[in-house]
This record gives sequence, C-alpha cells and structure tokens, in this order.
Amino acid sequence: MDAYGEGVSTQTAIEDQPARGASTRLVPIAEASRRLRRSVWTLKRLYADGDLPVTIIRNRWFVPESFVDQVFVSMRPGRAADFSEVAQAWFAANADPEAAI
Repeated sequence: MDAYGEGVSTQTAIEDQPARGASTRLVPIAEASRRLRRSVWTLKRLYADGDLPVTIIRNRWFVPESFVDQVFVSMRPGRAADFSEVAQAWFAANADPEAAI
C-alpha cells in the first residue's frame, strides 16, 4: 500500500526503458494478450513463473510495451518466441545498476 492506502504494487523493480530516465509505456494486459496472441491467463502464469514483467496498479495489470516489442523481435521463422529468454534479456537491459548489490 502507498501512503494514500491505494493498492499500488510495482511487480518489477524495473520501470526504465533502455534509455535511462525515459518512462516506460505500459499497455493493459488485455492489449498485450491480444498483441501476443496469448490468453490473459497464460500471461499471468508467465508472470508467476518470472517470465513476464508486470506492473499492477489498483488491481489492473500492465505490461511494458518494450517487452511486447522484444517478443516480436525474438521470433524467427518456424520458431515461436521463448518468453523465458526474452524476459531474461529484458530484465538485464532494464536493470537499475544502482539496485545491484
């Protein structure tokens, strides 16, 4: 909970685009579901497995658009995107170097 009692939960400590300081555009999970052609349930399961960066604000789920874009970049003819690989690369590219201990 934040100072105002709102249920704000940032499920990823990563909210910056690779260009440090630029805000991340978040898309609703339903939109990400449509674009990725995966069900909302599947995306939530990927989140539970650590393979999907998600921000939850007032019980609404959002996915960084940069992650959705990276999924498409990773696809190859005859090979579906590996969400685990994409998530590792996305988290590494968007990690806050000051958060590393």
